[in-house]
Amino acid sequence: MFNAMMWGGSIVSSKAGIDALASAGVEEPGCLFGALRFLVATLCLSPWLFASSSLESMFGSMQVGTCYGAAYMAMFLAMGLGTSAAKTSFFGSLQAVVCAGITCFVARQFKIGTLAAAALAVAGVGILEFAGCGTVELVSGDLICSLVPLCFGAGWFILGQTMKKFPQDTLPSTALQLAMTALGCTGWTLASSFLKGGVDGLEQLLSDLPQVLQAPGLMPSLLFSALIGNVLTMWLANEALRRVKGSDVALLAASEPLWAAVAAMLFLGDAGRLRWMTDSAKALD
Repeated sequence: MFNAMMWGGSIVSSKAGIDALASAGVEEPGCLFGALRFLVATLCLSPWLFASSSLESMFGSMQVGTCYGAAYMAMFLAMGLGTSAAKTSFFGSLQAVVCAGITCFVARQFKIGTLAAAALAVAGVGILEFAGCGTVELVSGDLICSLVPLCFGAGWFILGQTMKKFPQDTLPSTALQLAMTALGCTGWTLASSFLKGGVDGLEQLLSDLPQVLQAPGLMPSLLFSALIGNVLTMWLANEALRRVKGSDVALLAASEPLWAAVAAMLFLGDAGRLRWMTDSAKALD
């Protein structure tokens, strides 16, 4: 539950960081923010990158990192294309249904309780996020954002299996997950710059980076997202999955959008949404 609170806050901090880069004139702020965020996070855990107890554990963690990397890249690209933090949070909450579905499929058992709990959690999040907000407009980033729950849900399932087999590898696994995500985001950013401007585009990106890092509001958002939203919480998630099923963790993570709404009210001034959520919660109670 603590992780859900921090992840909700990191969605808002990521949106603030992406907006800061956009204000500084960065053409693809989502990709660049993702690269910076996960490079900082990977650097913090670099001593554990090659400390896995076995190759099987390493490959399992790399698979998880690949899933998470795809999810985060889809999230950052969507927010860079105009998808709001609220809609990003809602799409993210669907990972609970995806993970529960994968668990039932692999076990060849239709666990109605698990699926119903996940579906109800997502439905509740959808009501609190969107009802009372008028017409929900779709933007191009929403289609990309639909990949987020698929990738996160698959990642939770693989991580649960890996941590139960190799419970001693929580830190190495976290480091590898972050490194794979950093690799994907950084590769995407460099490839995009190269396709647009060739070698000159890459040189321009690197030469502008020191100035871009001074963009107002970027550094606090970047540090919170990297150190709290990734390093601390992903390590804690690995520890939790030694004791709790991946589908249960994904279900708890479905509360993330509610914490994102609270964070949006506190840091982005979105007080109207929080007031409406409070009134709705009272009515539902």
